[in-house]
Amino acid sequence: MGKIHQKQICGLENSISFIKKYYNLVENHNFPRNKKIFSWINQASKFLVVEDIEKTLKAKLPALNVVATLFNIMIDDLVDVACDKELTNDFLCILNGKEKNKKSCSYANLASEIHEYLVNNLKSLPNYELFAPMMKHFIKRLSFSFQVSLSINSQPLYIKKTWLVKQDIDRIIEVLAPPIQVFPYGVMNMMSLNKKPTTSNLKSINQILKWAEQYMIISNWLATWDVEVAHQDYSSGIFVWAFQNNIVSYKNIESKNTNKIKKRIKSSNYYRFFEQKMNFLIKKISTFEGKIKAFNLTDYICKLQKIHKLHQKSKSILKY
Repeated sequence: MGKIHQKQICGLENSISFIKKYYNLVENHNFPRNKKIFSWINQASKFLVVEDIEKTLKAKLPALNVVATLFNIMIDDLVDVACDKELTNDFLCILNGKEKNKKSCSYANLASEIHEYLVNNLKSLPNYELFAPMMKHFIKRLSFSFQVSLSINSQPLYIKKTWLVKQDIDRIIEVLAPPIQVFPYGVMNMMSLNKKPTTSNLKSINQILKWAEQYMIISNWLATWDVEVAHQDYSSGIFVWAFQNNIVSYKNIESKNTNKIKKRIKSSNYYRFFEQKMNFLIKKISTFEGKIKAFNLTDYICKLQKIHKLHQKSKSILKY
């Protein structure tokens, strides 16, 4: 991977040590991410900060989100590439504030260090107490999502044998969406608002962020599903949808002919189908325009759509 330079991760002075430690640990493994991804996340995070936040926090939140995303990536690669159940369980214990295995490796120890850093920083945000329950519930959703993805990649027949094959695609999107990091970053923004939201707005904000999360996971799938399939990572909702609709069979998976799998999906109507889902999610978010006073929802929607376009232009750096 070569040396990591400050210029590659400009603006991440408080986060660079975690990123360096990560690459030092995974340098000789087959799943270190493209180093440009952290610069990309930093820029996207700066763009997605809501306007109604004081200047010092606007500068702090993107770097904090980069560290949160690094933690997310570390679990994601255990689930999607290494398929390491024991270490994944360790990470989920850390994520949920529980004690990890006492014999944990350096990888899990770094995760503990990152988790402590994130918790301490979140607690310093002005509206932390108001939104802490929302973040706690998100962590439960995130843990379940990682467990489902691990099951899929450890044994793709899991899709066929469980509720996944029978579920409506909207439910599958909901289950697989949390790792995209949009919801927790949205909560970080809400924790930082100048004007404290009323408790009556919390339910609406929670729903808006869930739909934004689903919108962005589809955007991510559209940009990365073929790269994931090439690495025999079958946790993309596009792959699950293709399996449900008999576009891809279990025999295709068993043969490990990833080129054939990609060809079959590309010849389907997958792009239009998921693009329509995205448009519908934006319409649902838009129904709250004028009802939420704590931040500019119209501006937030516009930013989500622009990041979707950026996703599609950045395929080569979003994954391996």
